[in-house]
Amino acid sequence: MGQRIRVGGMCAAAAAAALVIAAPQASAETWDMTLSGSQQTVGCSYKLSIASAPALASATFYDNNTQIGSGNAGSSILGSGLSVSWTPKTAGTHTLTASVGYLSASIMVNPITVQVGAAAAGSGSSCGGSSLFPSISG
Repeated sequence: MGQRIRVGGMCAAAAAAALVIAAPQASAETWDMTLSGSQQTVGCSYKLSIASAPALASATFYDNNTQIGSGNAGSSILGSGLSVSWTPKTAGTHTLTASVGYLSASIMVNPITVQVGAAAAGSGSSCGGSSLFPSISG
């Protein structure tokens, strides 16, 4: 009798293991961010975006783990993307990340790492303005 219980227990354990292996794995969706501009500079504003986010999605954006701001995709069926304006305050390496909420899905957002340059001293506008015209802002 003791032998039958051991065999039955081993069969049950094997069946449970087979179910775990055969179960579909939950996959997290991955989204990409984009950043406007090509040479980011301290004091200049840039648009940090997650394009084509579905309706009702929301995101909080971070610069080196410090919150930049939040955005909502809106309520239209197609959504409108998530974005925030980012103005770096320091030169150096910045890692931009986002935390996204959409229904109860687990959504990963690929981070962006950028090198931010110091603002040019005495050059007027160093934020991508044209150098063909002098600054009249003072």
